[in-house]
Amino acid sequence: MQVFMKKRVRFFFVTFLLLIFVLVGNAYAADTDYTFPNITNPGSISGVESLSVDGTTTLTGETKINVSGTATTTIGNQSSAVNILGGTNTIGNVGSSVNTLNGSTNTLNATAQNAITGGTGNAITSVTGNNAITAVTGNNVMSALGVNGENRLEANAATGTNSIEAKRNNIGVGTTNSTNTIGNTFAGTTVDLKGGNSHVAVQQGSASIGSGTNGLTTTSTASTLGTDAATLNTQLNGVGDEASRANLAGASYVNRLEGDTLINGNTFINGRLVYTSNTVATTSVNSGTSILPSAGKTSGHMTIVNKDQIAPHAVVDGNGRIAIANGPATEASSAMTLTNGMGNTHGMVITERKTVISGGTQSTSLTLDDRGATFGKSSNGDPVRVTGVADGKSRWDAVNYGQLNRGVAIAASMATIPQVEQDKTFSLGAGTGYYGDETGIAIGGSVRLSPNTVMKAAASFSPTEFDNAAFSAGFAYSW
Repeated sequence: MQVFMKKRVRFFFVTFLLLIFVLVGNAYAADTDYTFPNITNPGSISGVESLSVDGTTTLTGETKINVSGTATTTIGNQSSAVNILGGTNTIGNVGSSVNTLNGSTNTLNATAQNAITGGTGNAITSVTGNNAITAVTGNNVMSALGVNGENRLEANAATGTNSIEAKRNNIGVGTTNSTNTIGNTFAGTTVDLKGGNSHVAVQQGSASIGSGTNGLTTTSTASTLGTDAATLNTQLNGVGDEASRANLAGASYVNRLEGDTLINGNTFINGRLVYTSNTVATTSVNSGTSILPSAGKTSGHMTIVNKDQIAPHAVVDGNGRIAIANGPATEASSAMTLTNGMGNTHGMVITERKTVISGGTQSTSLTLDDRGATFGKSSNGDPVRVTGVADGKSRWDAVNYGQLNRGVAIAASMATIPQVEQDKTFSLGAGTGYYGDETGIAIGGSVRLSPNTVMKAAASFSPTEFDNAAFSAGFAYSW
């Protein structure tokens, strides 16, 4: 009995010591961090205030880290790499939690979707390294679907750069009535849109559209694109030469184009058109269909070229033949020409010394210069026939072929009237003449004043033209 009591006392004593050890251990564990070299546990780890895991760590199955506490959970450091791989990765929970990934390189990889969700905001920050958000086969979506939601890409205001790189970059293409703003109103802001060697540049005081080194430029000092017109006086700013500015002065404009400009399509102008230049003005229409029996095409040109300027322009040789030249102009000229399907160029060419007009399937030309008006065959200079000339009426009118023939017929009719016979005193007669399909009729008489003196007179006309009559008179003394 005594031995039994001793065993019971010993058992209770040992149990008491174990109870004290457990209580003290739990109290100690609440204020102490534990470090274990390796942990393999299919259950859970809990009941500790702080848990630090170093080295390669593998968490398998459903894993929850700090889902109920308010303390900060840190995974990795600034010099380590942290990889979170899975079909769907969720960091944080809606509420007041703050999720922070800090490291040299932070990578979120998912074959389906990466979701970063925070109640008040999500911050992805790298002090010195890079942040990469990658979806191998899926999509990366930044969305702010709440009322007045906003997605922002920000970099250092002094040295930072935001880059969007893809085969196709779309901004605001799927939202109805969207407003897309690039740049701001600060004086130092520049917006530059590029496609190959073409660009659109907007900066303080100017906006330009260019291709290569040329293009359209508008500046606030010359004109402002808008509805209010400016007056072309002091705002010309060196457009063209002095004569050109004089032609434009006083006109009003809204938009101004400078540099080489290509218009590929129809152009419609409703209003007055004033074109001024100090070099060259050309208009060409090519590849027309010819009505002549040839396989060639027609081409038309209107050119105004100053001396020494290089542009397609019309030239004329000594016979009045017109051709299109492409080298430097030897003299100023203005021309409107058409090259027919046979390759012959006709039209009108005006230079400082002469004006040439040519036409025909081959070429007949009229040259007006200080010598007068000269008709000729352009190929060799031979004379040509001039038709359609009306009867001349005044002293300096040209005489046509019909007038010439009537004159010859009238003269011939007066020559046929016989003279007074010998030993007779008076004679009265009539005559007719014919030349070149024209007829003349004459009436005349003669008188013998003495045996040795005779006087003769006659008048003639054409029956097809009564306005022009001819008169003649003569005196003869014989011995």
